Formats: sequence, structure tokens, C-alpha cells
Amino acid sequence: MLKMATKKNITGMFVVVLCMMMMVVSVSADTLEENIIAYCEGLNKENSADAEWHRQYFREDGELNWHFHADHMRAPTVEAVAATHGQWWNDIPDLKLTVLQIFSAGNDVGLRLQGSTEERGMSVEFAGIFTGIGGKIKLGRWYTDYSHFFKELGTYDPCGNERTEL
Repeated sequence: MLKMATKKNITGMFVVVLCMMMMVVSVSADTLEENIIAYCEGLNKENSADAEWHRQYFREDGELNWHFHADHMRAPTVEAVAATHGQWWNDIPDLKLTVLQIFSAGNDVGLRLQGSTEERGMSVEFAGIFTGIGGKIKLGRWYTDYSHFFKELGTYDPCGNERTEL
């Protein structure tokens, strides 16, 4: 039997739908935060160049951008992200990332990380903003000057002629 739509029924349905939408946004943000922490702290020599491993955390159309003061670096595909990370862990096998702070607003997650290498006794702190869809990374943007860190390690020449875009 069909019920007549009343103001009370419509208001009740609206409240239920609104609550469900708020739960989806909340779950999505929590999942994105958890995925970003697992991604950053899980990167290591063994998985850094593995695009399939990266796909756990990135959308197929996901990308990362590194905003160095001296240069800009962009990895426009999951494969390019994996290739970039693979080179870093090839050059710095004991590189460890630690999430120091994380916060979210809507589909954006901001974080502070520390990258360190015990073998060389070096560390760098940096910040990033990630935008996600469905709990996976769509766009990541890192902001800091990594050049001193990689220059000291001998893996970056800020005066070199090569572009860093893959």
C-alpha cells in the first residue's frame, strides 16, 4: 500500500539521508588519513618501485608533485610515482618516513613528515597536502626544500640541466 508523503515523512527521510551523507564523508576522510599514514610509513626499499603496491593507496589517475624551492618535480601517474620512489630508495635504502602530524578537512588531508636515514645521520621535515576520492590519493603535493638533503646525499644537482619530470 502506498503511503502519502507528509511533511513529517519527508523531514524524517531528509534527516536520515543527511546523516548517511555525513557518515560517508567522515568514513572517507578517516580512510584517506589511514591510507596516507600506511602509505608514507610503509614505503621501503622492497616496495618503493612497485606500482601495484602504490595502487593500494592511489587512484589510477593519481599523481604526486614535489615543490622544491629550486625546481618542481611531477609524477603524473602511479607508475611515475613508483619509479621516483624506487630511485630514492635505491639511493637511500634505509630511508624512513614518519608521520609527525595529520589532519583532514573534507577530501583533503594535510600532514607533516620526517624523512631520515640512520646510516648517514640525516633527516628532513616536510609537509604535504593530499586530495582523495573514495579513500585513495588523487593528488599529492609536497612542500619543502628537499634539495639540501638530496644534494648532501649526492643524488641531486640543483644546477644540473636535466628536468625532473617523468
